[in-house]
Amino acid sequence: MLYVYVGKFMSNECPKTYIKDSDAAFNSLYKKDWLDFWAEYLIKNIDKSDLLSNGFISSPYLGTISVEDISGTAKTLIMMKNIHGVVYNGDCIGDNGWEALLVLSKHYDIAMSLSYCPNIERWPNNSIVTFLNDSSKIYSAKEFLIKLLGLDNDSGEFHDFYSIIWPIKLVNPYPDIDF
Repeated sequence: MLYVYVGKFMSNECPKTYIKDSDAAFNSLYKKDWLDFWAEYLIKNIDKSDLLSNGFISSPYLGTISVEDISGTAKTLIMMKNIHGVVYNGDCIGDNGWEALLVLSKHYDIAMSLSYCPNIERWPNNSIVTFLNDSSKIYSAKEFLIKLLGLDNDSGEFHDFYSIIWPIKLVNPYPDIDF
């Protein structure tokens, strides 16, 4: 299930269980076994590149690149499959990653904050999003857009991370790393 809290947090007041910077977190935490079928799918469909057998990526735009050079969207979605018990900054997922996110959330509980309105082109069947702001469940892209626009996410106010009742058990799997 995908759990979304609409709003921004003061990043310096958030616990280490909040991944605010997916690029930095991925580059610090990445493990080779993350380069599985899911990573290959994301790199192919989001970054329009190919995962090579040696862990490098063949990009039509950049040539051969390191896994640290893939898009923030792909990095975030790869981490969401591999690191659980944290809250992600959903602003790190571009419009082209939402279909994959909804598919992944059918298999894993994912919690995230969101402060922008994504353009979700395809809504996979049986996908459900729970908005933590009011506990409503959403079943379509149209409902998602209507709900998101109805919530006050443009006020510029920052919210208290600790005031949210997160429906997942938050665990800091890397207490010595701040991302």
